[in-house]
Amino acid sequence: AKARGVAHHACFKNHLNILKTIQELQEDCLEELDQDGNSPLHIAVISEAVDSINFLMRHAPRTAGILNKK
Repeated sequence: AKARGVAHHACFKNHLNILKTIQELQEDCLEELDQDGNSPLHIAVISEAVDSINFLMRHAPRTAGILNKK
């Protein structure tokens, strides 16, 4: 499995501008899973990053149904 990507880190810090750039340049990164099976949305929820959660629910809604390894 992969280490956390840029989208995961952006969600952890609630950097909406970075998420928007990722969406424009490589949207599939918004759905990548890390080594624990977490999507960027998982990280946003864990971090209580409300702006990131709202953005991902609009632009990567399929990730809402992904279960991690826990």
